[in-house]
Amino acid sequence: MGIVLHGRYQTQGTRVEFDLPSGWTLENTHPSVDNGDLAILTHSGFDGGYAAVCMSSKKSDADEISIPPLAAIPQQGPKMSESRTWIITGNTRVLFLARSPTSDLSKFQTALDQIISSAVVP
Repeated sequence: MGIVLHGRYQTQGTRVEFDLPSGWTLENTHPSVDNGDLAILTHSGFDGGYAAVCMSSKKSDADEISIPPLAAIPQQGPKMSESRTWIITGNTRVLFLARSPTSDLSKFQTALDQIISSAVVP
């Protein structure tokens, strides 16, 4: 699985890399359901929120970045929302998923955008 070296997450399987700015922590890594890598991230400034980064090697004909709209998730307790950002290249698919209390999602997404903008996706 991936490691953090000098503030940068790196995985050998997909060769995806991204910065972990101040406040962010790599909580866990494990294989994803599509034989890729999954990294779970948290931020010390946001209680109850987390980010998941799903990375897999998949051949594709197109390179794209897709930012779907925010979604509210019905559940008991505090209202949670999530956002998803896909980066798809000819060789790799990466999903950045942010999930946090609805009241914090905009700020949480702004913090996650720092990671997304630093990503190297082969």
